[in-house]
Amino acid sequence: MKVNPNKAIEFLLARGNLPILYWLKKDILEVPIDREFKNLQKYASRIRILKSQKPNGGWCKRKYEGHPRWEKSYYIVDTLKNMFKLHNFGCTLKDEGIKKAIKFVFSTQSKAGDFRGAYLNEYAPTYHALSLEILCLLGHDKDEKIQKGFRWISNNRQ
Repeated sequence: MKVNPNKAIEFLLARGNLPILYWLKKDILEVPIDREFKNLQKYASRIRILKSQKPNGGWCKRKYEGHPRWEKSYYIVDTLKNMFKLHNFGCTLKDEGIKKAIKFVFSTQSKAGDFRGAYLNEYAPTYHALSLEILCLLGHDKDEKIQKGFRWISNNRQ
């Protein structure tokens, strides 16, 4: 069976979803994205997420009413989720909200190099790898703290 990639591209272009158009033009078609990038700055979902950011740089949908240490777990999970969404909405290291979020995520990194806190203060390779992925997507892949995180995960393979 022969696959026609043009039909898939036509299908995606016809959807009119702004983040999809942005990434399609940027990564696949490699055409100018100025208009889409400017429109993404006003994208309602992006604005809503940035407005809901807490002063510490993280996000937390709800207040945990159990053990206070679990509240940090909610912050970490929601922050990683929102950082990934913001990346999809075209946010970069130039955005103030992204800078604050990155500072928050780095505050969860231990001296050994792993990102802790998703399960109280236990290490969790899944959330550690997710933190590394999101920070690399946002352009921090050359950062020494990220390299330390990669060394930690390769030394602690299970």
